[in-house]
Amino acid sequence: MTLKQFIKVHRVELDVAIALMLNMEENPHPNDEERRQWVMNDEGLYN
Repeated sequence: MTLKQFIKVHRVELDVAIALMLNMEENPHPNDEERRQWVMNDEGLYN
């Protein structure tokens, strides 16, 4: 699965996780580039 496919499949979950990390009710920048940056910087995905 490519990163683009991963983001497409998990958009809702990613937006919820981003919002929680920012202590907001929703992702303030809901776009795939923002989601890609969050995924690429999430060390928990690699451990």
